[in-house]
Amino acid sequence: MPEEKKTIRKKIAAAADLNNFMRDYYLELDAAAQKGTPKIAWCTSVGPAEILRAFGFLVYFPETHSAMLGATRMATEFIPEANAIGYSPEICSYLTADIGAFLKGVTPLEKAFNIKSIPNRMFWCSTPTNAGRAGLVQLVRGKIRRTGAGRAHVPRCERGDR
Repeated sequence: MPEEKKTIRKKIAAAADLNNFMRDYYLELDAAAQKGTPKIAWCTSVGPAEILRAFGFLVYFPETHSAMLGATRMATEFIPEANAIGYSPEICSYLTADIGAFLKGVTPLEKAFNIKSIPNRMFWCSTPTNAGRAGLVQLVRGKIRRTGAGRAHVPRCERGDR
């Protein structure tokens, strides 16, 4: 039987720079949330971030948090939490992972950068998925809230949430 070759993992030269860039991005958002200025706009990846920046907003992309949940292998722990309160397993896992993490009060940002949560000052969305948009609007407006013992209150989507 031939010996298995061991895969050699090559370190990417830019990894340290990218880690520092992301750390600075999240720390800037955290500092703005603490001070209340500048205002922070939540903007999905297809939203007009350049316009928001031109108006003086810091821009937070919720997808980056979801990507961190996936990269740290935390998403699989949180998706069932969102499913348990009524979010379909057939919708975007980024949304359900974020909502599940919110319900459990957990974020990979705490371990990576000592940031407990990302603030929600304003929401701007131009996403093609209605479920994602409606869910994030509800989360930002505080309509999805922890009620203790792993339970949550999630209202039906209102006409303005779609």
